[in-house]
Amino acid sequence: GKEDLFALSYLENALTSHPTLAPLSGRDPGDLYKLARMAQGEPIAASELSYGYAGAELSDILAMLKLLGRVQDVLLKVNQTYIKAASQEDAYRTEPPFKLQGSYRNMNKIAQKLAPVMTEEELDRTVDEHYQAESQTLATGAEQNLLKLAELRGRISLEQRTRWEQIKEAFKRTRRGGKEGDYPVARITSVIGGLEEQLQTLNKAVVAASASRTGDKTQADAQLQQTIAKVSEALGKLAKTDVHVTLANPSPPQAIDLTAISALGQAMVAALAKNPGTDPAISQALVQKLAELEKAMVRRDATQTVEVDLARRDATNLTCDTSSIIRGVFVATYQKPPPRGSEVVLQMLFPANLSTQARGKVSFTQDEDGDRPAGYGVTFFELSDEAKELIARYAQERDPLLYDVG
Repeated sequence: GKEDLFALSYLENALTSHPTLAPLSGRDPGDLYKLARMAQGEPIAASELSYGYAGAELSDILAMLKLLGRVQDVLLKVNQTYIKAASQEDAYRTEPPFKLQGSYRNMNKIAQKLAPVMTEEELDRTVDEHYQAESQTLATGAEQNLLKLAELRGRISLEQRTRWEQIKEAFKRTRRGGKEGDYPVARITSVIGGLEEQLQTLNKAVVAASASRTGDKTQADAQLQQTIAKVSEALGKLAKTDVHVTLANPSPPQAIDLTAISALGQAMVAALAKNPGTDPAISQALVQKLAELEKAMVRRDATQTVEVDLARRDATNLTCDTSSIIRGVFVATYQKPPPRGSEVVLQMLFPANLSTQARGKVSFTQDEDGDRPAGYGVTFFELSDEAKELIARYAQERDPLLYDVG
């Protein structure tokens, strides 16, 4: 069908990118179709081809087409994932958008680096190196895009998978927290909705645990499951958009301690503790999880220490004003940023394993939008002589970002 023709078009467009395949571009197109099938193992006699290929030439062509067939599979997956990510509404994303592309240009660039004698392992390394270079052209998100690519190719290691899950969880937490500038009540109800999701996950865990038990324990666990389900339903109603709340003398959005949600968490913990017949292991796990949620929702007044890794040369970078004077640093992250106006200690890491500390104030935050990375800006207000020297040296090697926050 059309899918097969589109897949074959990758091979057609790559012919002139490699000397072994270039002659095919001027020969009967039917030969390419047959040769591609032969490269995949289909028994087709060389006599069926319109051109009389020498044995060595035919062997090299088939070897190249077999390699390109594997590249073609990768690029089709990348292309489909890119299109899906580009067409998805931000509100429904559960992971960062995928921005690597599987175009004809990518096929041609990879084809140029191949040789008929390559092994599959060497081919995989060539594809790895190609997309490593491609990821550096992205304004932000190189790491997450490469991890997603490894997952698509089935080449993701245990360490990479752990890191990828961390990034996705951080991305979802940022989404649940609401966007900068949202009305405070909207941000609160968004957090309540996230708590509802956590409860649903716990609910499913209780159901699974109950299914593996019999007798009184099953009945007790079922009662616990019903209790959690009722609380989850109530939270779901609270998170609806038609909730009307009036704040008398409201504090700034960043200064709101989500007291109501904290109290709700405490009430739930107390209810679980009083539930008769509750399996201690399940009860303890739920209590611990709710305590973590409660702790995460309460604003901490202590000065936060932030690691700023400038050695990686990603979207994290120094910032300057319109006069090109270094004023601070932009920290690219999907983690929830510190409140705007709060003071932070910056643990700054520079190339050559150099590091220093600085103090600053969070001056702005921003959500990811196209090529604009998610993160926040910190304006310096205390720099040691050592910090000034390292910052000046870094700015000479890499242009700072223009963020004039006034």
